[in-house]
Amino acid sequence: MGALKKLVVARGGGARGRGAALCVVAGAEALLAATKRNTEEADVAHELDALRKAVASLLSHGARGAGREAGRGGGAALCVAVGAEALLAATKRNTEEADVAHELDALRKHGKDDELVVTILKGIPPDAEKNGVITEKTLRTKFEEMERTAKKVALVGKDGATLPVYFLSWLQSKLLFSKADIPADELENKPTDFTELDTFDIMQRARYHMDHNNVTDALRYVNLLQGGARAAARCWADAARRHLAVRQAAEAVMAHASVSGLLYL
Repeated sequence: MGALKKLVVARGGGARGRGAALCVVAGAEALLAATKRNTEEADVAHELDALRKAVASLLSHGARGAGREAGRGGGAALCVAVGAEALLAATKRNTEEADVAHELDALRKHGKDDELVVTILKGIPPDAEKNGVITEKTLRTKFEEMERTAKKVALVGKDGATLPVYFLSWLQSKLLFSKADIPADELENKPTDFTELDTFDIMQRARYHMDHNNVTDALRYVNLLQGGARAAARCWADAARRHLAVRQAAEAVMAHASVSGLLYL
C-alpha cells in the first residue's frame, strides 16, 4: 500500500491533484481492509463503488488541470469523506456483523487534524470497535425475533411471574389482533402521552418505524417497554445503539465534509 500511495500521489500532479490522489489511496485502503474482515466472506460492493468515485475524481482533476479544494488541507478532508463513506458502507454490508476496526483506524488517521472529526469518533462506544456491530440487515432479522418474544411476555413483570401468568401472556400474544392505526399526530412528533401505551402498542409503533427504515425511532419506542418485554428486548436495543452510534458518526463526518464544501467524490 505504501508503494501504491507514492505512485498514485506522484501521478496526481500538484497540491490539488494530490488531494484527489490521496482519496484514491484511502479508497484502496478501505477495499484492502474489507478483505481482512473477521468474516467468512466479504461484500466489497460499497468499497468498490467508493473507489470508482475516487478514481473518477482523480481523472477529472487531471482533465481540468486543477480542482477547487485548498491544497493539502482539502486533500486530507476528501480522504476523511472517503473514510466516512467506507464506515457507513460497513453498517450496510450483506453480512450478519461488521468488523469496523479497520475503517475507524483509517478515518482516525486521515481526520487526526480535524477537531470535529476527532470529537465525533470519540463518541463511538469502545465495544463497537472491539466487537464490531450488527448490520442493518441483521437488525431487521433480530427485530422480528425480539418482537415475537416481547409480545409473548407482555404480562410478565420485571421480577418474573408464575407459570399461569406466562401461559396467559403467551395466549394473549396468539389471540390479540392488530391494533388500530397509529394516530397521525404521534407520527408527526406532536405531544403524546406514551404512558397510555401497552406492550402491543409500543411494538406496533416500533414495527412501523422499522418498516420505514427508521431504526432511531424504532429504538426510541423499544426503550418504552417495561417488565418482561423490556428484558426480552435488551439485547436488540443494545445492538441497535452500537449500530446507530457508528452509522450516525459516519453520517456526521460526511455532513461535516459536505457543509465545508470538501466532499467532491
